[in-house]
Amino acid sequence: MKSNLHLIVLFLSIINFSAFAQDTNAVKYTASSKGKFFVSWGGNRDSFSKSDIHFEGDNYNFTIKDATARDKPKGWHLDYINPTRMTIPQTNFKMGYFISDKYSISLGLDHMKYVMENEKTRTLSGYIDLPTTEEGQNLTVYTTTRLPFYQKIF
Repeated sequence: MKSNLHLIVLFLSIINFSAFAQDTNAVKYTASSKGKFFVSWGGNRDSFSKSDIHFEGDNYNFTIKDATARDKPKGWHLDYINPTRMTIPQTNFKMGYFISDKYSISLGLDHMKYVMENEKTRTLSGYIDLPTTEEGQNLTVYTTTRLPFYQKIF
């Protein structure tokens, strides 16, 4: 009886150890980045410091000094998920491929909006020489002249 008990314990021990011998450590998906593709997409906000904006053309060459601007977010809108209108709001898109654990090749698009604040008085230097038939033709030559900017002027 004692020998049968020893055989049973020995048999169960062998079965138990052989079950552990078959276990392998699973490699986590996040353990390595090499060979993986990635995509990111989202919205953004931005702020701008004062800017000097230069315009040059056939009948004009002037600079607006110390212009202030803001971004133009769309807020929560269906345009963010509509593929035909996705670039209208301020968006960011990036896609790429990891060539090693630390390095990737990627392409990205950051679509920002810089909107000059209207109804502000700004310093204008340069000239605007429009034909008399065009709106704004009364704006001629300026040398550091302060002018109010309204949306109707430009």
